[in-house]
Amino acid sequence: MHESTGFSIREYSAIIFAVVVISKRISRKTGTMDVLWLIVAGAMLTDIGLLPTRSEFLEPIGE
Repeated sequence: MHESTGFSIREYSAIIFAVVVISKRISRKTGTMDVLWLIVAGAMLTDIGLLPTRSEFLEPIGE
């Protein structure tokens, strides 16, 4: 469980999978790139607290 939100890795995976599927559908309907919708969804979910602001897994990748 992540200390800031209380979700397990499986719950995060389910949220991220749903975001990817929804972003793909929206991008197909609007004719835009799916990356745009992934960024928007990630920012919104982080702002409302469903995704953590810091990730121990992603930080080493970004460095």
